[in-house]
Amino acid sequence: METKKKNKIIFLNFLPAIDSSYSNKGSIYPCTASLLLGTYLNEHEFDVKIIDGAYHQDYLEQLRELLSEDVLYVGMTVMTTQIPFALEASKLIKDFCPLIKVVWGGPHPTLFPEQTLRNDNIDIVVINEGTSASLALAQAFVTNRPLHSIHGIGYKDQSGNIIFSESACLDILEELPYFDFSLIELDNYLNSSSSSVYQREFQSYHDKVRVLPILTALGCPYKCQFCFNVITKRKYRIRSAESIVSEIKHLMSQYNVNTFFFLDEDFFINKKRAFEFVDLVEKEGLHFNWRMWCRVDHFKEKYIDRNFIERLAAIGHGSLVMGGESANQEMLDALKKGITPEQILHSLRTITGTRIMPRYSFMVGLENETLDQIQNTYRFCFALLKINPEVDIAGPFIFRLYPGSPIYDRIIKRYDLDIPKELEDWVIFLQNESCYTHMPWTPEKFQIIAHLLPFYSYFAFLRTSDKKSSIKGLASYFMHQLSKFRIKHFIFKIPFEYWFFMRYLR
Repeated sequence: METKKKNKIIFLNFLPAIDSSYSNKGSIYPCTASLLLGTYLNEHEFDVKIIDGAYHQDYLEQLRELLSEDVLYVGMTVMTTQIPFALEASKLIKDFCPLIKVVWGGPHPTLFPEQTLRNDNIDIVVINEGTSASLALAQAFVTNRPLHSIHGIGYKDQSGNIIFSESACLDILEELPYFDFSLIELDNYLNSSSSSVYQREFQSYHDKVRVLPILTALGCPYKCQFCFNVITKRKYRIRSAESIVSEIKHLMSQYNVNTFFFLDEDFFINKKRAFEFVDLVEKEGLHFNWRMWCRVDHFKEKYIDRNFIERLAAIGHGSLVMGGESANQEMLDALKKGITPEQILHSLRTITGTRIMPRYSFMVGLENETLDQIQNTYRFCFALLKINPEVDIAGPFIFRLYPGSPIYDRIIKRYDLDIPKELEDWVIFLQNESCYTHMPWTPEKFQIIAHLLPFYSYFAFLRTSDKKSSIKGLASYFMHQLSKFRIKHFIFKIPFEYWFFMRYLR
C-alpha cells in the first residue's frame, strides 16, 4: 500500500484582538502574511491551505476538517493581542495529533521567542521575517533533515531543550512572488458590504468597491518610538514602479479590481519611485482607487505639492493615511516622529479640494503627557475638521502598553510593571487590560475617564449624513453632537448614554 505523501501545510489567521468582532466582514481584506507564505510554498509544490479566522467565525471547525497526519505543520502569525486565539488553535492541533508541528511567527514570538517555546503546544518559532524559513522548515520535515541549519528560528530538541539558530537575513523583496489569490475564497473579500470602511473611503464612480492589497515595500527607515520596526531593525526595501504597475494591470484584468491597498509603511519614502509610479500610471492610462500611507513632512515644494496631489487624484479616488500622533510638539519629539503640527495642517490644506480623503491617526495617554496636552490633541482634531469636513480622524487612540516598541520597554522598566512571564498569562492580561485602569505614566484624572474616551471619540469624529429622517439617523446625529460636546469640554460625569449602549446595544 502506497504511503500518503506528507506535503500539506496550513496557515491560520486571526482577528486583530479579543475585542474585535465579525460584524462587518466588508472591512476585512485577505491576510497578507498567510498569502505571501502560502504563495511562496505553493510555488515550491507544497499543498497550502489558508484559513482566515478574521473572516470565518468557524475557523476552528475548518481547522479540524483539514487536520490529518499528512500535515507537515500549521503556521500562525501572532501579535500579542492574538495570543488567546492562537493558543486555542494550537491546543486543538496537539489534541488531534501531537506529531503535527505548530509554528508561530510574527511580532510576539519575535519579541518573546523563549517564552513562546516554553509552551507545550508550540514546537517552533520563526523570528522576524520568515518567508525563507517557512520553506526551509517544510523541506526539512519532508527529508527529516535537522533544524539547526535553518536560520532565524527557535525550536525544541528531543529532550525539550530550547535551541536558537543563527539569525536569518531579511527577505529579498525582488525574490518574493505576487500574491496568489487562488489560495483563498477571493469573492468573500471582493464583494464587500456597502457599510464597509472601503465604501466610506472610496466613494467613486464604481457601485461596488473591489479591493485587494498589493505589497510594495518591507521595513521602514524611521525611528518612531511606538513602532515595532524600531526593535526589529527591518531595513526598508522597495519594489520598482514597473513591477507595481505590472501587478496592478494583472489584478485589474484577472479580477476586475478597482481599488488597491498599497502595503508600504510609507509609499513616498523613495521620491524617485513615487514619481516614476505616477508617470507610468499616466502613460498606461490606468484609473483605480487607492489607499497609501504617507508622512506629513513629504508635503513640500518639488515633492508632494498641489500639482502632485492633483496628479494622484486623477488616478482615482484616493485615501492618504498619515500619522499625526499628537498636537503637541513635546510629544512628537518624545516619539521621535520628526514632524510638527504645522506640517500636519499644511498637508491637509494641500489635499483639501481634491477627491483624496485625508486620514490622520492620533494617540493620547503617552508618557509624561499632561491633561492639557491630551485635550489639545482632541481640540486639534476638531480644528482639522473645520478645515476639511471630509477628513477622517482615526482615534485619538489610547496608548496601549503592548510589547514591540522602545516606549514599552522604557515604561516597564521605569514603573517596575509586571508583565506576563508565561504565554498563558497573556490571555488573562489581555482580558483585564481592556479596563484601562492601570496607567501610572498618565495623569490620575485621565485614568478615570480613559475607558470612556474611545466610545465618545468614535461618535464625535463620525462623519454623519445630513439626512436625519430615520430613527437611526437621528440617533446617530444626537450621539455625534453629544459626544462632540463631551470631548470638547472634557465633561464625562454621569455618562448615561455610554451605560445604555454598553448594556443594551453592545
